[in-house]
Amino acid sequence: MLEYQSQSKFKQLVTTESGIIEHLSETTFMKNDQQVEQHSIRFPISVEENELGHVYFLFSSSETITDSHRNFIGLLKQKLTVAFYKSILITDLLSTVTNSLANLAEVKDPETGQHLKKMSLYSQVIASELRHIDKYKAVVNDEYVTNIGYAAPMHDIGKVAIKDEILLKPGKLTEDEFAIMKIHSQAGGHVLDAIDRDLTRFDITYFKMASDIAWGHHEKYDGTGYPKGLKKEDIPLSARICAIADVFDALSTKRPYKEPFELEKCYEILKDGSGKHFDSELLEVFLDKRNEIEKIFNHNRE
Repeated sequence: MLEYQSQSKFKQLVTTESGIIEHLSETTFMKNDQQVEQHSIRFPISVEENELGHVYFLFSSSETITDSHRNFIGLLKQKLTVAFYKSILITDLLSTVTNSLANLAEVKDPETGQHLKKMSLYSQVIASELRHIDKYKAVVNDEYVTNIGYAAPMHDIGKVAIKDEILLKPGKLTEDEFAIMKIHSQAGGHVLDAIDRDLTRFDITYFKMASDIAWGHHEKYDGTGYPKGLKKEDIPLSARICAIADVFDALSTKRPYKEPFELEKCYEILKDGSGKHFDSELLEVFLDKRNEIEKIFNHNRE
């Protein structure tokens, strides 16, 4: 079994029948040419003679490296390099698509950009802590934390369907205007559902999370939210996390219809919504991580 890892956290497992390589190898930065030692070989990854960011594969064995080992690894090297390159390329393309989708709402509302960044980071703070709570360990792992960072910024892409006079209105919306504003949840959800259906076959899963968040970030724990009136654990975990992050950033940031609240006031409003608007357990995690939350807030102050 051979394992290797790039700086971008890409991982893949390769099984060989030769049994030559008993344990792994991870990639690290280097500028040197191939290096052969008694029990290991390492070489830079390159495509068409261009090194990929000075990354290398390290192959190691309990046996002394021989010419036959070097020949075998030489054959394997090209296949690994091509697979690695394609995976990095796909990751970069997906990142571009994800950022473009997230920025759709920003085109209409220039204040949205920092909001997307901050609420994404706040969501990751909550998710990261859930990895250490027994109730969530089966669901929340490192990949989940990474994926919510990708998915959270897409929660409001449905706002491109909302007219500017409603989206940017400097005051309270009328009942009819608010009914129109609420359409953004399902509008974004439908778009992300379609993307998820197309990409699931490639084992790309975070658009499902993005869809859950788009549909569910305005649902409330007591069932009084929209668009479906879901309650408690019927609301996807990712949406319950992002609801807290979204509201906190909305409260603490200037909007066309309001000035920012002081942080203590924001916390009090969140606490008032515990068990009603918000999952009280997730809110407690958020409040316990106030130091990290405020570091993000201050670093990204608008």
